[in-house]
Amino acid sequence: MDATKAGDLTDQGIVTGDLDSLSFGVLIQIVGRYVTAELDMHSRRLGLASGQLSLLGMVQRRPGLLLSQYASILKIDDGTLSRYAIRLEERGYVTRERHRDDSRGIALIVTELGKDVTLEVRNSLETVSERYDSLAGADLIESLGKDLRSFMYALDPSLRS
Repeated sequence: MDATKAGDLTDQGIVTGDLDSLSFGVLIQIVGRYVTAELDMHSRRLGLASGQLSLLGMVQRRPGLLLSQYASILKIDDGTLSRYAIRLEERGYVTRERHRDDSRGIALIVTELGKDVTLEVRNSLETVSERYDSLAGADLIESLGKDLRSFMYALDPSLRS
């Protein structure tokens, strides 16, 4: 889906009929596809998969976790996450180190180059956020964000830590 055509669902054959008839799960899936399309545009520009970019962003926010913890947070299987980590390390965006509390485990640490990339992407995504604010209203987007965070904490209370 072309993220630049947000709001034009029927032309893309994703939704036909009344949105009120769609279940919560279907609506979340469609919105997720919009957000993923936005992220894909940025990740392709960097030569990364969107999942790799998601991992980099999470390492920036929560450095030093075990690989398995990132896999759990991002809902990515361990093998895929390991490949993502290798790719990010090859690009110089993260380093892999022994975990401080578990010498058998590997932790990821974002490098200065990785911080620069995440800052660049964050700034680019701010324009996306501003567009959503202008389409739906900043108050609605803020309220939706708050509700989605509450929903995520209900699904996985460990995300609070």
